[in-house]
Amino acid sequence: MEALIEETLPLLAFGLSRGAIIFIIALSVVYLFGRMLNFAKTYRQKNAIAFLTMLPTTHLVILNYGTESSYLFTFVVLMSFGILLYVLIGFKLYSRVDHALDKKIGED
Repeated sequence: MEALIEETLPLLAFGLSRGAIIFIIALSVVYLFGRMLNFAKTYRQKNAIAFLTMLPTTHLVILNYGTESSYLFTFVVLMSFGILLYVLIGFKLYSRVDHALDKKIGED
């Protein structure tokens, strides 16, 4: 059991830290196209923008930080963490910021 924890914990920390980078970049691009440029109006468009942003971002994160595991495994793990963070945190954060800006600045 101890060996399993010793092997899993570094992978979890690696995935969460790199997944957070992917999440922040994806959310900022979605905010740019959704709120600032007003290109994406529906949730489907915003999710597509997030996914298309996460693909090259994940590749660049793997190239920059490197890994001992295979490329495909690392890609899947980092995309999974990025998508989980985007779904669990990003939806709520985006709607709260959007609602606060609607109050201060006005509706779209």
